[in-house]
Amino acid sequence: MISTIGASLVHWVVAYVLAVHYDMKMIGVAIASCVQFIMRFVIVYWLAHRDEDLQRSLIPLSHEDSFKDLGHIVQVGYQSFLLKVMGWWAFDVFTQLAAFSGSTTITAAQTILRNVGLFTYMIPVGFMQAATYLVGKYLGLNRVDLAKKLAT
Repeated sequence: MISTIGASLVHWVVAYVLAVHYDMKMIGVAIASCVQFIMRFVIVYWLAHRDEDLQRSLIPLSHEDSFKDLGHIVQVGYQSFLLKVMGWWAFDVFTQLAAFSGSTTITAAQTILRNVGLFTYMIPVGFMQAATYLVGKYLGLNRVDLAKKLAT
């Protein structure tokens, strides 16, 4: 959630400066979106490296358990990927339709709606990621009771 809020604030500022002040219009918004995703990665990477519990729980790729049940993991991961990405793609389709309308007012309104929608969408996604982290942490500590409580 911290990465989403921080990156969204950066996105709004960069999008305004590039699209309005430098008159770059949609190209400025596209650049601002790229900056937003880079900022989210940087913030998550920084936060992950500060978490001592996470550092202790990492397993190197050379460990024998790294590729155990990989087929099942890929199957579940693909299903989760589709479930999560479909919502993002819906936002993208409407943004593309607005861009093809030829109206800068419609495109600007859709861009604002997309950012507000993604911001409100990311709050439950943040809770989901936190719950996933805690379930994994408690499973690693062999506290299945707490993991089940969080997962239900």
